[in-house]
Amino acid sequence: GLTEKTIAHLRKMKWDDFEDWVIKEINGRAQKRRSGDFGIDGYTEKDEPIQIKNWGKKVGRPEIFNFETALRKEKAKNGKIFAMGFSPQAKEEVARAKREEDLFIDLVTMEDFLTDKYVKFRSR
Repeated sequence: GLTEKTIAHLRKMKWDDFEDWVIKEINGRAQKRRSGDFGIDGYTEKDEPIQIKNWGKKVGRPEIFNFETALRKEKAKNGKIFAMGFSPQAKEEVARAKREEDLFIDLVTMEDFLTDKYVKFRSR
Protein backbone atom coordinates (compact mmCIF):
# COMPACT_ATOMS: atom_id res chain seq x y z
CA GLY A 1 0.00 0.00 0.00
CA LEU A 2 0.89 3.67 -0.05
CA THR A 3 1.37 4.30 3.63
CA GLU A 4 4.78 2.67 4.03
CA LYS A 5 6.11 4.38 0.91
CA THR A 6 7.80 7.73 1.33
CA ILE A 7 9.23 10.15 -1.20
CA ALA A 8 12.75 9.21 -0.04
CA HIS A 9 11.98 5.53 -0.54
CA LEU A 10 10.47 6.16 -3.97
CA ARG A 11 13.53 8.17 -5.06
CA LYS A 12 15.75 5.17 -4.30
CA MET A 13 13.72 2.73 -6.39
CA LYS A 14 15.02 1.58 -9.75
CA TRP A 15 13.01 3.20 -12.58
CA ASP A 16 11.33 -0.04 -13.65
CA ASP A 17 10.34 -0.99 -10.08
CA PHE A 18 8.97 2.53 -9.63
CA GLU A 19 6.96 2.26 -12.85
CA ASP A 20 5.58 -1.10 -11.77
CA TRP A 21 4.67 0.28 -8.34
CA VAL A 22 2.76 3.29 -9.73
CA ILE A 23 0.92 1.14 -12.28
CA LYS A 24 -0.08 -1.34 -9.57
CA GLU A 25 -1.27 1.47 -7.26
CA ILE A 26 -3.59 2.90 -9.92
CA ASN A 27 -4.78 -0.54 -11.08
CA GLY A 28 -3.35 0.31 -14.48
CA ARG A 29 -1.51 -1.81 -16.99
CA ALA A 30 2.05 -1.53 -18.21
CA GLN A 31 3.07 -0.84 -21.77
CA LYS A 32 4.36 -4.05 -23.39
CA ARG A 33 7.64 -2.54 -24.60
CA ARG A 34 9.94 -1.21 -21.91
CA SER A 35 12.21 1.00 -24.00
CA GLY A 36 11.30 2.90 -27.14
CA ASP A 37 7.76 3.25 -25.79
CA PHE A 38 7.58 6.82 -27.13
CA GLY A 39 6.82 8.24 -23.73
CA ILE A 40 3.92 5.99 -22.80
CA ASP A 41 4.75 3.73 -19.87
CA GLY A 42 1.28 2.31 -19.39
CA TYR A 43 -2.43 3.03 -19.14
CA THR A 44 -4.94 3.84 -16.42
CA GLU A 45 -8.00 1.67 -15.85
CA LYS A 46 -9.79 4.02 -18.27
CA ASP A 47 -7.10 3.46 -20.92
CA GLU A 48 -5.56 6.90 -20.50
CA PRO A 49 -1.88 6.88 -21.47
CA ILE A 50 0.50 7.52 -18.58
CA GLN A 51 4.14 8.41 -18.26
CA ILE A 52 6.14 7.78 -15.10
CA LYS A 53 9.42 9.49 -14.17
CA ASN A 54 11.29 8.98 -10.92
CA TRP A 55 13.96 11.55 -11.69
CA GLY A 56 15.56 13.63 -9.00
CA LYS A 57 14.99 16.69 -11.16
CA LYS A 58 11.70 18.20 -12.20
CA VAL A 59 10.10 17.12 -15.44
CA GLY A 60 10.31 19.98 -17.95
CA ARG A 61 8.76 21.22 -21.16
CA PRO A 62 10.64 18.80 -23.50
CA GLU A 63 9.10 15.80 -21.72
CA ILE A 64 5.63 17.37 -22.01
CA PHE A 65 6.19 17.91 -25.77
CA ASN A 66 7.18 14.24 -26.16
CA PHE A 67 4.13 13.10 -24.22
CA GLU A 68 1.84 15.33 -26.32
CA THR A 69 3.28 13.70 -29.46
CA ALA A 70 2.64 10.27 -27.95
CA LEU A 71 -0.96 11.25 -27.08
CA ARG A 72 -1.57 12.45 -30.64
CA LYS A 73 -0.20 9.18 -32.04
CA GLU A 74 -2.61 7.27 -29.80
CA LYS A 75 -5.45 9.66 -30.70
CA ALA A 76 -5.85 10.22 -26.95
CA LYS A 77 -7.16 13.47 -25.47
CA ASN A 78 -6.23 12.72 -21.85
CA GLY A 79 -3.08 11.51 -20.18
CA LYS A 80 -1.24 11.60 -16.88
CA ILE A 81 2.39 12.09 -15.97
CA PHE A 82 3.59 10.86 -12.58
CA ALA A 83 6.83 12.43 -11.32
CA MET A 84 8.59 13.91 -8.30
CA GLY A 85 7.93 17.42 -9.60
CA PHE A 86 7.30 19.59 -12.64
CA SER A 87 8.98 22.79 -13.80
CA PRO A 88 6.94 25.99 -14.29
CA GLN A 89 7.60 25.59 -18.05
CA ALA A 90 6.08 22.09 -17.96
CA LYS A 91 2.96 23.50 -16.30
CA GLU A 92 2.78 26.34 -18.85
CA GLU A 93 2.98 23.84 -21.71
CA VAL A 94 0.19 21.73 -20.20
CA ALA A 95 -1.97 24.88 -19.96
CA ARG A 96 -1.18 25.78 -23.59
CA ALA A 97 -2.01 22.27 -24.84
CA LYS A 98 -5.34 22.34 -23.01
CA ARG A 99 -6.20 25.81 -24.32
CA GLU A 100 -5.05 25.37 -27.93
CA GLU A 101 -5.30 21.65 -28.62
CA ASP A 102 -7.86 20.20 -26.21
CA LEU A 103 -5.17 17.92 -24.78
CA PHE A 104 -5.68 17.32 -21.07
CA ILE A 105 -2.53 16.27 -19.27
CA ASP A 106 -2.76 15.69 -15.55
CA LEU A 107 0.57 16.31 -13.79
CA VAL A 108 0.67 14.15 -10.67
CA THR A 109 3.47 14.75 -8.17
CA MET A 110 4.46 11.93 -5.85
CA GLU A 111 3.66 14.20 -2.92
CA ASP A 112 0.07 14.55 -4.14
CA PHE A 113 -0.05 10.87 -5.00
CA LEU A 114 0.91 9.91 -1.46
CA THR A 115 -1.74 12.14 0.09
CA ASP A 116 -5.51 11.94 0.03
CA LYS A 117 -5.75 14.35 -2.87
CA TYR A 118 -5.44 11.32 -5.16
CA VAL A 119 -7.66 8.92 -3.27
CA LYS A 120 -9.19 7.89 -6.59
CA PHE A 121 -5.86 6.35 -7.62
CA ARG A 122 -5.51 4.14 -4.56
CA SER A 123 -5.85 0.41 -4.86
CA ARG A 124 -9.15 -0.65 -3.40
